[in-house]
Amino acid sequence: MNLNEQEDRLLRRYLNNTMQYRETQQEVYDHIVSALESRKQLPEDFGEAVTNIIREDFGGQAKLAKLEKTARWSATKSLMKRQIRLVGSYFAGIALLGSAICIGLVYWLLSKKWCQRDVV
Repeated sequence: MNLNEQEDRLLRRYLNNTMQYRETQQEVYDHIVSALESRKQLPEDFGEAVTNIIREDFGGQAKLAKLEKTARWSATKSLMKRQIRLVGSYFAGIALLGSAICIGLVYWLLSKKWCQRDVV
C-alpha cells in the first residue's frame, strides 16, 4: 500500500503531535511507511492500519513514548559528554599556563636568592 498525499500528511501530523524528538519521529515514520508497503492485507481504514502497526511493532503508544524518552536521554548524554570535554580542554589550557607561571616564578625567586651572595 502506497501512501497518498492526504495519508502522508495525516501520518506526519499524528507523529508530530505525539512525539517531540524529530529523529525518533523520522525513524517511526519510515518504519510505518515501509510496514504499510510490505503488508498485503490491510484494513480499509488507514488510521486502523497505522494503529495496528504501532501496537504490533512498537508495543503501543506507551512504548513509543518510552522509545522517544530513551532516544532523548541518549542524545542528552552524548551532548553532556561533549560539553565536559570542551570545558576540560579549556581548563587544561589554563592549568598549563598557570603551571608555566608558577615554574617561572619559582625559578625567578630561587635565582634571586642564589644570586645574592654576601660580598664582603
